[in-house]
Amino acid sequence: MGLKKYTIEIAVDFTDEGKHKVIVDAAREAARTLLTTAMMLQEKRPAKVALHSSDFFAGNDELTIDEAHS
Repeated sequence: MGLKKYTIEIAVDFTDEGKHKVIVDAAREAARTLLTTAMMLQEKRPAKVALHSSDFFAGNDELTIDEAHS
């Protein structure tokens, strides 16, 4: 079986910027959990995780799963 990708997506519309930060933090935590699980099950290629944010005005923004590097 070849490389397989899984996608989880959430769309939110908050006026309070702090609420967006809560969602980004939750997405980072979920991405770390998925990556850790995939790495424990690894057989061939190393697992990779990508985390992105996008909106109509700012376009696409690649996020790191490490908050210190965002």
